Amino acid sequence: MVVISLMLKHESNMKSEDLIDAEMKLDDYVISTRIRVGRNIRGYGLSPGITREQRSELETLVTKALEALEGDLAGKYYPLSGILAR
Repeated sequence: MVVISLMLKHESNMKSEDLIDAEMKLDDYVISTRIRVGRNIRGYGLSPGITREQRSELETLVTKALEALEGDLAGKYYPLSGILAR
C-alpha cells in the first residue's frame, strides 16, 4: 500500500532554463505542433453541438485572437482544412 503524505506539495516549474538540457533548440526537433481547445467559448457550444456556420464564426473569432498574440506566443495559424498529410 502506498501512503502519500498530505504535507507533500506538487510544484510546477515552467522555466525552460531549468531543464536538464536547456541548450536544446526546439527548432531542431519540432516540425509542427497543434493545440487542441477543449472548452467552449461564450455563445458557442462544443463542436459536435454547433452548426457549420457557427463553426466558421468560431474559427474566425479564434483566428483573430491567435493573430493578436505577440512575443513568444506569436506564430502562424494553419486551419485543419489546409494541412497536408506527410
